[in-house]
Amino acid sequence: MKKALLATSILTTSIFALIFYFIPLLYNFPMPTGNYGIGVEHALFGQKTLPVDIFYPTVKSNPTSVFKYEPQRLATFLKYYAAQKHLPCQALKFLFNNIYSYTSPKAAITAGIFPVVLFFPGIFL
Repeated sequence: MKKALLATSILTTSIFALIFYFIPLLYNFPMPTGNYGIGVEHALFGQKTLPVDIFYPTVKSNPTSVFKYEPQRLATFLKYYAAQKHLPCQALKFLFNNIYSYTSPKAAITAGIFPVVLFFPGIFL
């Protein structure tokens, strides 16, 4: 009886821990505010093909415009993430396939002088 109760409580705790571990992926990010929209260009540099994302200011577009977040990159990430966490890929697809971005791919650059920010997250290196 005690073993069954202990096993049930461990299983329940594990399920809730997994749900709360993934819960940030279930919410949409807030829309960016400001005078400009955000454009993005994806490029590869160097002999070892370093992936670089270039974000830049654009003319503010329709405030409800959302774009699918890099399906090819997410598919690669999903494959390795599932292997690392010892989970089946299909179990995680419903979380990762609904990620959207407010950046406009290959949008026209706004004229003006803007600061340059370098950011190295390291997740895909």
